[in-house]
Amino acid sequence: MKTAVLLACALKVGALIGGAPRKETDLLYEYGLNIGLAFQLQDDLLDVYGNVETFGKNIGGDILSNKKTFLLINTLKKAQGERKKEIFDWLDRKDYVPEEKIEYFTSLYEELGIKELTERKILYYYEKAEKQLSELTVSKERLEILRNISDKLINRKV
Repeated sequence: MKTAVLLACALKVGALIGGAPRKETDLLYEYGLNIGLAFQLQDDLLDVYGNVETFGKNIGGDILSNKKTFLLINTLKKAQGERKKEIFDWLDRKDYVPEEKIEYFTSLYEELGIKELTERKILYYYEKAEKQLSELTVSKERLEILRNISDKLINRKV
């Protein structure tokens, strides 16, 4: 939520400084939250499936650091029995081959449909954000700037 709240606050503060009505500032705040959540989910997805050259950082960092991403949390929700014990074993290990851990979790995400679940959630937040933009009373030309930024944030490639 840090990314989303930061973006939401920046948009709302800008709107307040610009003298926008309360409804507009609230819509921009909600837009910021939703586009920020979509961005963070996309970032988590790229950390697993991205290309090092286009993503700009090493792939699998979240996996290696046991970061509690949407992907990992939903994997733990879906996994059962021995599979769940195996996951916790990987999470508890201090000594492992990084490539093996990344491969394990990547294949697990594929097996449990976590990549597709994350893509659907990204689209869900993106569409909510677009709806909030459409409710603003400013001109379409002024909204185009936000739409372009949203598209660039969300359409970063794996």
